[in-house]
Amino acid sequence: MIASLANVVALGRHVELSVLLDGRFGHKIANFTRRIEDLFGVAKETEREITGDTIKYTFTQNPTGRSLIYEEYIEDGTFVKLREVALVVRFDQPFVKRFGQLHLELELHVLREAEMTRIRATAALLSALLACDLNLENPNAPTESEVLNSVDGIIALAVGMQSRFAGGIADFLVPPSLVTDEWGTKTRALISYQSLLTGANFDRSYAVVQAPWADAYQTIKAANAVITHAPQLNLGPGLQAGLLSLAKLYKAMSFGMLVMEYEQVPVDIGVSGPQPRSVVLDTLLALLESARTDYAGVAAADLAVLKSRVLGAGFDLPNTIDAMRARYYLIGGQYQQAIQAANAVSPSVLSVLTYPSPVHNPISDLSLLTGYVAALKTFKDQAEPGDRRTGYWVDTSATPFKGVPDSTLLPLKKYSGANDAYPLYLPDEMKLIKAEAFTRLSQLDSAAFYVNAVRTQTTSPLDEPVASLPALDPATELNTPAQLLAEIAYERRYELFEQGLRWEDTRRLGTAITTTPTLTFLPIPTQECDANPAAGC
Repeated sequence: MIASLANVVALGRHVELSVLLDGRFGHKIANFTRRIEDLFGVAKETEREITGDTIKYTFTQNPTGRSLIYEEYIEDGTFVKLREVALVVRFDQPFVKRFGQLHLELELHVLREAEMTRIRATAALLSALLACDLNLENPNAPTESEVLNSVDGIIALAVGMQSRFAGGIADFLVPPSLVTDEWGTKTRALISYQSLLTGANFDRSYAVVQAPWADAYQTIKAANAVITHAPQLNLGPGLQAGLLSLAKLYKAMSFGMLVMEYEQVPVDIGVSGPQPRSVVLDTLLALLESARTDYAGVAAADLAVLKSRVLGAGFDLPNTIDAMRARYYLIGGQYQQAIQAANAVSPSVLSVLTYPSPVHNPISDLSLLTGYVAALKTFKDQAEPGDRRTGYWVDTSATPFKGVPDSTLLPLKKYSGANDAYPLYLPDEMKLIKAEAFTRLSQLDSAAFYVNAVRTQTTSPLDEPVASLPALDPATELNTPAQLLAEIAYERRYELFEQGLRWEDTRRLGTAITTTPTLTFLPIPTQECDANPAAGC
């Protein structure tokens, strides 16, 4: 048996000491070093022949062929040894912000091989870092003022804002997918991923807590800069309105990601403490309404520059705005507004985030490159017979394999390609939003219509899942709110897999017809607690 044991001890809030031990048990080794020493007469035992303690050739060059006997040199290989000692120092965010960063750690690692050399090299590096002026400037980089006060600069900022959001999709998906019944963790997964899956020993200092928060607020920061500075430039009515609409949308979508994962979040991270979900929802919906107004007031001909220089390939701005309005009006319990917004979304349009080379789809990286996650096999097992959506999302033909902690997994299929696009919404989400909203408004016939519209779809010109299931009888199978909501919960599970919505569905629809998440919400990250006294940690 080969095993490693890692022990981590917290020495206060900012210092962590870890010790890594390696062990091998029940193992045999061939000691050829001793054999060669015996063969050539240079072993310690040779002294016994010289002093007459034993006869000649007992250990050394045995002319009768003793050197060909190997069994004597087979020894017990059991051992336990120290592989590494590491000291990690984490700095408070107020200190780190002086260097324009969100997080700073210094790590000192002492390995068993060449310990002193490694220690001296590390210490010298730390001394050099601490002695230098870290406020270095790149003479070739544009200043912040130059970026924000030029047309090319503000366009570049808007493009970067979209890229920042697209790159953070995996960070947004990891918590809701692991705390519910979508993903499991492979043997290589980080402890923080496994803690999301089980809910055990979860800590607010984990990167899986910080990453969605940081991604969202970096996008919000870029959006705020576009909103503030675009009107000060001579952009023309189409480009200015388009940039403002785009920035408000991405700011709203970032707040939307946050409100589905954290119970309270700041509306302005630099000023206020965390706000309740109702305030954040009102804020993001106001942004979406404003974004819709900005875009609607411009003639199509005036949007040419926006479409050619700013918007990503496959991204549809007006339909995405309306889709987000529908999604968050439903979450906010404003059902009539949700229906009206969903009706405004074209069913023939798919709006996506793209990942052209050398950029990778982050879900592909998670499932294949790092090998952290896969689909829980229960996703396939609990599907209605004949539901074709399971094979769209998951490789159902693959041999199931074991995950850690104990679970049975299947490989992810959709988004497994390095350059696969990721949808900001799926068209049938709009049908299911209308089905749920009509149910809440006691318009059960209309709700049943949209449930069956999702179930019975067999083909689509778009890249979306289709169920190919028979319709349910509205008079007997969809004739009560409870029946409808249970069916809507099922349809959302298989239509909207790994879209980051399952966790929020458990809150709105109830755990009895969805699943019981391992965590209620993510806690406020440690870094925010350290930096913001108003965070309420």
